[in-house]
Amino acid sequence: MEIDKFIRKLKRNINKNKEFYVHNEEAVKLQIVVPFLGMLGWDFKNPDQVVPEPVISVDKRVKIKLDYLLQIKERNKIKKIGVEVKALGKLNEVAFIRIAKIAKATDIRYIIMTDGDRWELYDLSKPLGKSLIIEWSLLRESSKKVANKAHVIANTKDFGNIRSLSF
Repeated sequence: MEIDKFIRKLKRNINKNKEFYVHNEEAVKLQIVVPFLGMLGWDFKNPDQVVPEPVISVDKRVKIKLDYLLQIKERNKIKKIGVEVKALGKLNEVAFIRIAKIAKATDIRYIIMTDGDRWELYDLSKPLGKSLIIEWSLLRESSKKVANKAHVIANTKDFGNIRSLSF
């Protein structure tokens, strides 16, 4: 299935079940986020690529649990991407700042924040106020526009590189 057709299907599902997704973060993960990331090449059955609910240690006292940790092997290192999912409409700056500050103290370079509709990609190598790379809304933007923007989070060597997108 081509990605913009898949996105149209996701949009219909979100609109049909909006009230359910507002109250159920786990459903957002399983019915929106996992299929969407899967369409972008992330293999949720491969623990070398996707680690569900990893506990990230910042120091001996501070640990956080992300929803997912995505990993891309590059030469001699692994690019790490944290994914934090909220219920539909519950994405907020407070959650991002908490996760970003903690993740910044680790080797996680990118954070994807989503509520299933809104998607935001942050580069934690930049100051927090300038770390947003790209954002989109599945419901408010065209399927083609979302498909183009979403390639920045695909499981490729160009992950996080907005210059690889065609606008």
